[in-house]
Amino acid sequence: MSQICKNCQANNSDEACYCANCGNSLNEFEQSQGKTEEELIKLANQGDMQAQADLGDIYLNKEHYTEAFKWYRKAAEQGHTLAQQNLVRIQEELNEHENEVNENQQQVKKSNKNSGCFIVTAVYNSPTAPKVMILREFRDQKLLTTSLGKSFVKFYYKYSPPIANLLSKHKLLPRNC
Repeated sequence: MSQICKNCQANNSDEACYCANCGNSLNEFEQSQGKTEEELIKLANQGDMQAQADLGDIYLNKEHYTEAFKWYRKAAEQGHTLAQQNLVRIQEELNEHENEVNENQQQVKKSNKNSGCFIVTAVYNSPTAPKVMILREFRDQKLLTTSLGKSFVKFYYKYSPPIANLLSKHKLLPRNC
């Protein structure tokens, strides 16, 4: 089941506190107070820690992580417990993301050094063939920027070497595909 935003009519998950589309509060109590995002910004800039925490929630739901972090930090510095917890959660997610990026970069370096063990390189018989370079660029600039793409690349790195070996040993495909 989902929540419908009374401001823009967008569907939101049951767990959401703010509309992912317009940032409007989905909480009936807060809606009855009638505070818009602009009003919350004004209050937050005046030091209202609840408004700061609320803005953190709004921006987190909009996936504007820098702004969410900024407002949570301001509220946390004033002792807002939930803002402090959200800062810890964001930091943990950032650390996890950074670890994934580092892991993927290491795998990319390995693939560039050892590119003879992958299917495309085996088929084209050269790690610098134009089509291999295009696919490598696609991997780096598209696949490695999404979690689904990263999962695919990990799967590919794990299972492609035996296939590449088979193709290169038995020459099952013409080299000028």
